[in-house]
Amino acid sequence: MRCGASDFDDPTPLIYGGTLALYINEDCINCGACEPECPTNSITEGEEIYIIDAATCIECEGHFDVPRCKEVCPVECIFKVE
Repeated sequence: MRCGASDFDDPTPLIYGGTLALYINEDCINCGACEPECPTNSITEGEEIYIIDAATCIECEGHFDVPRCKEVCPVECIFKVE
């Protein structure tokens, strides 16, 4: 877990206990299109934007060829952490 004042300027989300596969950035319009598409129920509504749970996100492997949340997002705000 990272912590420190410089992290507030970093657009990369905090990573807790593992590798975060996908994240939703601040461009999210909170439309909810992604949430029902997730086969592992890893997407939940946050205070301002939807959040992907790093502990359960599997990028739809074994379910779909590409992450469904990315396919349905109307503003393309879901990214893979490289």
